[in-house]
Amino acid sequence: MRYAIRRFLRQLVPDEAPFPYTPGHSPLISEEMPVSVRNWCVVAIAINVLALVIGTLISRDWTPMILFVAFTACGPIGALLFWRLTVRRFNRYSVLARFLSPLAFILSFEWLGITIAIGTSGMLIYLIIKLAIESPKAGSF
Repeated sequence: MRYAIRRFLRQLVPDEAPFPYTPGHSPLISEEMPVSVRNWCVVAIAINVLALVIGTLISRDWTPMILFVAFTACGPIGALLFWRLTVRRFNRYSVLARFLSPLAFILSFEWLGITIAIGTSGMLIYLIIKLAIESPKAGSF
């Protein structure tokens, strides 16, 4: 069990640098999803489930469920389902993007996937806390 947890934590570390491409370079991204992005998506889904349970217990209404579905579908589940399609489309249009912005730095897709997964979890937690503070039913147990 301890070895499995250590292996999972090691797989959360991205393999690429945040800005691996030079300006004006047209990178071709591999269509296979990196292991670190997949594991961060699993972590983000677990965090969202935990936020859903706590938010539902505090607010006692359907709003955390609606927020959970919206943020989890757009973030980690969307990344898991549509990674290949997104990378394929990026590879098709990256040649055009090179001519449009020759000075722009391109963040690696691995770091973009991690940012999307964790960013949606952070926004979900923020909105549930805001809902819990402003809800009239929040303090009545």
